[in-house]
Amino acid sequence: MKKLFCFLLTLALCLTLLPAATLPARAEEASGSCGESVNWTLDAKGNLTISGWGPMRDYVSAVPHWNRADITAVVIEEGVTTVGIRAFADCPNLKKLTLPEGLVEIGSYAFRGCTALTAVSFPSTLAVMGEEAFKNCSSLAAVILPDKLTRIEKRTFEDCIGLKSLQTGARLESIGPSAFQNCSSLTDLTLSAPLYLLEDYAFRGCSSLPSVTLPDSLVYIGNWAFYSCSSLTSFRVSLNHPLYTVRDGILYSKDATELILCPFGKSGSVVLPNGLTALPRWAFDGCVKLTDFTIPLSVTEIGDAAFGERSSPFTVYYEGSREQWDAITTSYYNQMLGYSTIHCNDQPTFDTNGDGWLNLKDVYLLYRAFIGSADLSIRTCDVNRDGCLSLKDVALAFQHSMA
Repeated sequence: MKKLFCFLLTLALCLTLLPAATLPARAEEASGSCGESVNWTLDAKGNLTISGWGPMRDYVSAVPHWNRADITAVVIEEGVTTVGIRAFADCPNLKKLTLPEGLVEIGSYAFRGCTALTAVSFPSTLAVMGEEAFKNCSSLAAVILPDKLTRIEKRTFEDCIGLKSLQTGARLESIGPSAFQNCSSLTDLTLSAPLYLLEDYAFRGCSSLPSVTLPDSLVYIGNWAFYSCSSLTSFRVSLNHPLYTVRDGILYSKDATELILCPFGKSGSVVLPNGLTALPRWAFDGCVKLTDFTIPLSVTEIGDAAFGERSSPFTVYYEGSREQWDAITTSYYNQMLGYSTIHCNDQPTFDTNGDGWLNLKDVYLLYRAFIGSADLSIRTCDVNRDGCLSLKDVALAFQHSMA
């Protein structure tokens, strides 16, 4: 027992004599180089300061010397001209960012995944912002783009789910693919000239966006640019727009012969304009709140999946005869048309209960609508097409039901 006690005492004395450098400890301050003439300093509170002259180093394959989890604030001082690629990506505790005047470029992925970052004030000198620079900055609430910026690259602000307000700058010309995709809290969007290009999926999944005003400079809208914007009920353009016009919230070509975009959140009825020649491919895809469509005689073609991948039937009011309807060229993936109710101009339209048959049940429901105890659309009730519901419609419906 005495020998064991002596051994333990000797071991304890040896441990106390070990050099302090072998014991783990966090330094109070760390520093180093992050560019040819650029340095960094990280203090004990998590404040990272970047200082010097010229561009920062890119971190394409290398890893920055600072511990990303330690950073709570980044201050980039005047003199630094670029933020390096991936320089501050995935800093989960970064809340405050200060960018200097004189900064001209933010590299790709520079602040991607900084989920605690709530605000960014861009300097007026900033001219380039790389792809995914602020992707998944989920706490970022507002963005005002600087005037020197001419393009937003792909996925730059994708998945910024807390972003509520976006204002483009005075020189922005193009917005890249998926640039603001899944910014699901965005409600305030200001697009201004000279913006001419919205690429594919630019605002896809911005599910809180209620309306969009398109500038007169806009000439091209990519595929699915506003897809899954489930609150979007209308587009707006000025009367002077050279390419587009809007009718009942839907975007058409200037002469209204081509349907460009139907807002995803539009509901109820759609009356398509005379002169429209075709329903383009995927024209109403995802517009599941629409229940009936009035199609003019001028339409001669219905494109692939024009009504989208709908799971329930709908109603079509066609302004031509049944023979003319049957002559329309209908492309693939429009199977739901076969299960939907089609009303043509040479057929009575009072199938009030929507069962596909014209009988006394329809007459009874039509009478109830006349006395105010049932709610039916005027298109269904107006049998004689005089623009109103009257006993004449009830009498005419009775005649049809007995034929």
